[in-house]
Amino acid sequence: MGAPNSQLPSMTLREWLDATEMSLSAFAREVPCHITYPGKVIRGEAQPSYRMARRFEQITGGAVSRTQWYPSEDEPEDESEPQ
Repeated sequence: MGAPNSQLPSMTLREWLDATEMSLSAFAREVPCHITYPGKVIRGEAQPSYRMARRFEQITGGAVSRTQWYPSEDEPEDESEPQ
């Protein structure tokens, strides 16, 4: 299983998992997150936090863009680090 080309247009998480033949459980271990969380995101039952969406983007080499959930490149104020 190779890493996807970062030059690819944005894919959904489901498309990326299918293309890389990575299981939901293996992806959850990479994040790390609860084993059921990626499936909930795929089914639209959960929306990842901005940081989680950035982590998805990192793991997928940019193939799954955080802009699917957060169109602005700016981190939402409610997701910023506590001061």
